[in-house]
Amino acid sequence: MASDDPQYESKTALSIRGMESRTIAKLQKEGWEYVSQTPKTLMRSELIFRRIKPRHPLLVLGARIQSNLNGARVKQPALFWGGGVAIVLIVGAIITVGVVSGGGASAPPVAQATTSPAAVASAEPTEDPEPSESPESTPAVPEAEQILTVENNDDFAALLAGSDMDLDGPEIFANTYVGRTIEFDANIANVTNHESDESRFGALVLAGDFEQPPMTGPNFKIDNVNILEMHLDGPNVPKSVRMGDNVRLVARVDSFNRVQGLLFITPIRTEVR
Repeated sequence: MASDDPQYESKTALSIRGMESRTIAKLQKEGWEYVSQTPKTLMRSELIFRRIKPRHPLLVLGARIQSNLNGARVKQPALFWGGGVAIVLIVGAIITVGVVSGGGASAPPVAQATTSPAAVASAEPTEDPEPSESPESTPAVPEAEQILTVENNDDFAALLAGSDMDLDGPEIFANTYVGRTIEFDANIANVTNHESDESRFGALVLAGDFEQPPMTGPNFKIDNVNILEMHLDGPNVPKSVRMGDNVRLVARVDSFNRVQGLLFITPIRTEVR
């Protein structure tokens, strides 16, 4: 007889250092049990989870048929041999159907088994077997096109919550998500003309509201743009961008300059808050 001890399947997940609790909570909602964690890099930890493997539907059916036969053998010995023949015929029919539907060489015809209604009824499961895996929800947009926010991306949340003196975090983020789109509440910390051209400028952008603590996250830089290339939008579109403006910024990740400590971005949509 097969052991009744539960069989486990395992899962490994990577999480930003300091954000492990969010990853653990998310996977626990999906039925995973937290086991352990191990630091992997300066920014990431490896989390180990497990959960009980769902039993295969055919095994569940076989166990229930065996249970019914055991009860029949105790109460009505005369019915045991008839039930055993029914099981052999049912299993043979299942194997035959599987071979024929799976393709390959054609199987020889098998005589249809004749079973009594009572035997068929005893072989039927009383409830639907559990599925082997729960279906995952399909994202509304492909992952590569999804806009990254602090709500849907742990790496971006950790980036904005980190210190402005940290150079490793922004560099890893820029190398990982180059070309991706980010969206966050930001402020224009400074505006300067681009060289001698007064129609073009550069802007230093920080996370959060202007000069309001806590001041965290990297130094973002918008470089060499004009006012049209800021793509100003919203109910009250200003004629210019000034230092101190609080904005909701949608931008593309370009690169990180470690010498300057700047994470360069290109604006896609700028709305003054």
